[in-house]
Amino acid sequence: MRLSKTVEQACCILSILAEHHGQPVTNVELNERMNVSQSYLTKITRKLVIAGIITSAQGVKGGFILARPMTSITLGDVVKATDGSAPFFRPTNLIKQAFPAREYITRKGVKLLHDAFTQAEQKWFDELNLTTMEQLISKAKTTR
Repeated sequence: MRLSKTVEQACCILSILAEHHGQPVTNVELNERMNVSQSYLTKITRKLVIAGIITSAQGVKGGFILARPMTSITLGDVVKATDGSAPFFRPTNLIKQAFPAREYITRKGVKLLHDAFTQAEQKWFDELNLTTMEQLISKAKTTR
């Protein structure tokens, strides 16, 4: 599993929004602070809005604000919002093709592989869901 750079950028956006204490932050300000293209920022913020992590405020003083406190936004939430929730492992039937005379064993082998990856994926997300954005920010501020 390889995470996209969008995860780090989304965490950065959330941190910027948090320091504004409920005041909207525009894409222009995000662009100036992060030096990321406007179109790419729009894609990231849209994903965060769809996931219910941030909201969009329209109008002259519009922009983005947190939809919920950083204490309730986990790394798992950010990963799912930015990189999606498609399963890590998707069988391609290669094992069945490689061992055509052993249908029962290959079917069982594919199931065992699928189950092992599904279990590992669940444990990974469980671990990510233990860490909130607030915890990360607090550690960053106090760690030397």
